[in-house]
Amino acid sequence: MIDQSILDQVKEKSISDYLQSKGVLKDAKRSTAKNSFFHSPFTDDRTASLNVNEHKNSFFDYSAQLGGDIIKLCMELERCEFKTAVEKLSGLNLSNVKPPEETFNELVITKTHELKNLHLEDYLHYERKINVSLCYSYIQEVHFHFSKNPEKKQYAVGFKNDKGGFDLRSKFSKVAKSPKWFTTINPGTKKVSVFEGFMDFLSAVTFWNMKPAHTVIILNGSAMIHFVDFMPYSDISFYGDNDTGGNKAFAQMPPHTKDKRGLFNGYNDFNEFLVKRI
Repeated sequence: MIDQSILDQVKEKSISDYLQSKGVLKDAKRSTAKNSFFHSPFTDDRTASLNVNEHKNSFFDYSAQLGGDIIKLCMELERCEFKTAVEKLSGLNLSNVKPPEETFNELVITKTHELKNLHLEDYLHYERKINVSLCYSYIQEVHFHFSKNPEKKQYAVGFKNDKGGFDLRSKFSKVAKSPKWFTTINPGTKKVSVFEGFMDFLSAVTFWNMKPAHTVIILNGSAMIHFVDFMPYSDISFYGDNDTGGNKAFAQMPPHTKDKRGLFNGYNDFNEFLVKRI
């Protein structure tokens, strides 16, 4: 078992400093000496939803329903086990580290199936202006609850990533089920279009009234760009958000990437452009 003093030192490392070192965008206007607000690295939130309690050095991401200390954050953000997270944060080579018991409010999926719920269809059609029939094959209906409140049953439009996790959206919910990862559609081509969130991808399908024949990568959160291998692609187009986070994501793309955000210049993202132009 690792010496407790090492774990204590790791947990004292600033979560805010760690997030900023990973390129996670801070909302300076909302932040105070006690609470710092960051845009979620796990979901495509529009309002900064990750709160860092600077006094306790703990975090809670309201959009992803994840919380805990810096070790938990590192595990989720860098997709690694407890021991590896401690090694990354401490700079030490460790062994035989026992992970602590999880205490956060876990999202539990109870069932998934094809989209049937009329309320979800109305949400997509009327609020998001999505062509549901054209985008039908990309989404699912997901039923879920949170572990601390299992009696409250919820449902949402689900978009699955390459590791089996989900981003979930409805009129009342904007959450995610880990593992957090990006989604690849039509893999194997040399051409790729990159979107930050799945609503933006569905908006593009709706806007052009056709499904893509080339590869598409939906990041499901701008932080996931660190894990995408762009080497196989000779033709890359970026349709990320028109904001600071989108600019940072684009800056990490290969130099031959084409910035296509001019299509919806004046709007925050592709879906806002679609909604306000119809």
